Amino acid sequence: MKHSLKIFLLGGILISLISFTWMVSLFLKGQSSSKLVLMIFFGVVGLVLGWQYISVRRRKVTLIHPTLQQLMHSQKTSTLFISSAYLFVLSGFFILATTLQISDDFVNGIISRLRPLIFFVSSFSALILFFFAIYNGDGSEIRRKNRDRLRHIGIISLLLFTFVSLNIGSLKNKTFTTDEPFHYQYGVNLLSGNTDRFDDSKMPFSAFNALLPTLLSKTLNPEIDFHQKYPLTGRIFTILFSTLSAFFVYFWSAKLFGRLGGYFSLLLYIFDPNIIAHSRLITTDIFATGMILISFYTFWLFYQKKSWSYGLLNATVLGLSQLAKYTSAYLYPIFLGLVIIQNFPQWLALIKARKIRILSSKALSGLTYFLVYGLMSLIIINCGYLFNRSFTPLAEYSFRSEMFQEIQAEWSIFGEVPIPVPYPYLEGLDWVKERERTGHGYGRNYLFGELRQADNFNGYFIYAAFLKVPIASQILILGSIIFLIGQWKSTQFWKNESFLVIPVLFFFIYFNFLFRAQMGIRYYLVIFPFLYILCGKWVQNWSNLPPHKKLSIGVLVGYLVVSVGAAYPHYIPYFNEFVWDQTRAYKYLVDSNLDWTQAHWYLEEYRKDHPEAIHEPPEPTAGLITASPNRVAGIANEKKLRWLRENFKPVDTIADTYLIYEISVEEVNELQVTK
Repeated sequence: MKHSLKIFLLGGILISLISFTWMVSLFLKGQSSSKLVLMIFFGVVGLVLGWQYISVRRRKVTLIHPTLQQLMHSQKTSTLFISSAYLFVLSGFFILATTLQISDDFVNGIISRLRPLIFFVSSFSALILFFFAIYNGDGSEIRRKNRDRLRHIGIISLLLFTFVSLNIGSLKNKTFTTDEPFHYQYGVNLLSGNTDRFDDSKMPFSAFNALLPTLLSKTLNPEIDFHQKYPLTGRIFTILFSTLSAFFVYFWSAKLFGRLGGYFSLLLYIFDPNIIAHSRLITTDIFATGMILISFYTFWLFYQKKSWSYGLLNATVLGLSQLAKYTSAYLYPIFLGLVIIQNFPQWLALIKARKIRILSSKALSGLTYFLVYGLMSLIIINCGYLFNRSFTPLAEYSFRSEMFQEIQAEWSIFGEVPIPVPYPYLEGLDWVKERERTGHGYGRNYLFGELRQADNFNGYFIYAAFLKVPIASQILILGSIIFLIGQWKSTQFWKNESFLVIPVLFFFIYFNFLFRAQMGIRYYLVIFPFLYILCGKWVQNWSNLPPHKKLSIGVLVGYLVVSVGAAYPHYIPYFNEFVWDQTRAYKYLVDSNLDWTQAHWYLEEYRKDHPEAIHEPPEPTAGLITASPNRVAGIANEKKLRWLRENFKPVDTIADTYLIYEISVEEVNELQVTK
């Protein structure tokens, strides 16, 4: 113990000395109270560690010795310390590395003052990890357990760090997508106390995106619009939330299939290009994906434990999910269906045995849970919308959708009954339904060159997934489904996997055959975390797998990483190798599958380098032509670029998105003669 403790203390003294010296040099360049406080802090830490080191050398009682011993022998505490240390090390490294590439004077001014602190925290965290690795304690068993925790948490941390790095790194030069300004504005409005609706699908979760830019403006410089100048400040919450969702993918899979299963499921999640693409945006798609996943996970826990604490946890998460996206409203019928499926055999047996008293007791218990869940959802929804006109009577709503208008007319007898939800919540649900049914505001649906107005393509998301989900992931998912088909009658399946399969089946049917707003695979993201968790089954018994299966899995993982890595940093327009030529991608899918205005900066840079380029001329024109694939496909205006769509093929793309054409005078003349 003493040997490892000496190394720890000496390392801490050295880190403190470097940080103190660094801060002194900054303080001499420009004095400030914050620099002085940090300088004193580093000095005090160094003195305390030096005093402890002298005590160890003289074999005196130290303060740090018993504290470290207790820490090493506590599994929960040591796990927390190791996790925090990994977080600080990786975060510090990432911040220092990325800021070296930033030329903004304002950011560099802030970071330069914080670099000694970042260095101190990261280095000290690395020292803690090293101490855990060399600490021997009372025997080799403690060291073995600590090293196992280090390795286990290190793998998870590295995978999550990779995911965050892919997200933040690929954001550079990405302009705001079509929907982001509206989501952000709703978040700003909510923070100022206004939850009135100006658009259909904007939700309270967007307030988290607006929170950091708002705070930075108020505390650092009110004249700077941090959201516009530093888009990452608004988008960072979505990235962090998706990282949290990734952790739940690991956690659920590990509970079902062991650590290796958890690592494997997590790997599939973090290397999903569609997940990466939308984890970086101020939209609600990832919020819905994560909240639906966490809702089912806590529901599964509640079913396993059957205790009020887990029931309240699940009810809370279910209520919060309603603030993420309206897709979460379908959780109520799905949960009810799962309860019926799970309990119907038992209910039937009780009826046949005429055990009415037991059946009545279960019915009363179920009704109690139903009321608690409903009450919790109402409280959370009302809080999320700041109780904006809650309890407005049904007759006072101005509905747009045919469905809600019919409900209002048929239930007119209850027109004066107050509705216990905020006005904007039900209003938004109505607007979403009207927009989805009529196609108002989002143009035409498009698939394989065919356009449809307010009419869906059956199986649209099957085709979209076939083209946009990595082929390796598709193979692994298909294998998992085939395996589950042979297991569906088992008790284990209904106890565990059914909580993953049923939401997949529901959303698979709903989005592919009932949903009309087919604007991109982003709506379909909700099913993939469940599928990736099921894929954890592939490696559950890794040590017993034959070599050829291990090799096959390894090859697929390698293929996945290469395919997704090759697309960096353009993940919204990602298509797998079934679409080998990116210039042909618009022939299959467009809209937010390909061009969501995220590559506008690249288009402007291309036009600066090629001033002769003409952007989207309405008439046949010779020369270098650039065009949005959405305009070429005609989802907003079918006629404008018909001449380009029907007569010419693009020769290249800009950022895998915008199309480039090279058209000669002879080709234009020939086209005009043909007309």
